[in-house]
Amino acid sequence: MHLLRASIDIEAASLSQQLSVLRLAGLVTKRREGGEVVYSLSLPAVEDLLAAAREILETKAASQGGLIDDLRPPANAS
Repeated sequence: MHLLRASIDIEAASLSQQLSVLRLAGLVTKRREGGEVVYSLSLPAVEDLLAAAREILETKAASQGGLIDDLRPPANAS
């Protein structure tokens, strides 16, 4: 979770809550490695699903000014 939090601007509590929602939906899995919690996509297709959702949101938000900038991943994200 530390790496994910470092790559996006979100409070730890909010990130944890969002990851819990994704885990309950079966989109991510959670495991412990030492003292850290590691989240992974449950299936490779989840990445495609999330990319499609982002594209839809970007298209819908394009007419709403600065909101589109909040939806774009940082330049160093993969």
